[in-house]
Amino acid sequence: TQSRSSAASDVYKRQVKPKAPKPHVSQDPYKSVSINSHSDNSVIANGLVTFTVSATTSPALLPGHQLQLNIDGSSHSTTMGAFTVNGLSRGEHFLQVAVTDSNKKVLQQSAPVRVFVHRPSKSN
Repeated sequence: TQSRSSAASDVYKRQVKPKAPKPHVSQDPYKSVSINSHSDNSVIANGLVTFTVSATTSPALLPGHQLQLNIDGSSHSTTMGAFTVNGLSRGEHFLQVAVTDSNKKVLQQSAPVRVFVHRPSKSN
């Protein structure tokens, strides 16, 4: 009987094919997110003047996704590619752009970019 159950087991093994492993699918659809208007350690000469922060993604933004600008870790605004910023205080600031989905969940972020804001002095 032992050889009989062994033979039955062999037949069963031949009939049941193992499942192929599922291909790995990345949860992150973006290869890169970057700020392209300012380089790290750049200077904004007059923080009183409005300036633009632009960003790109690769591939392009998918439907339902947006870019969110964070300044010093706080959400500033959301758009599809360029942000208008005004009234930054004098000193060091960090800019970072995140891709968000329709539920405002952050999918991916750019590297932070450090900028230095100057303001005109009143004595000039």
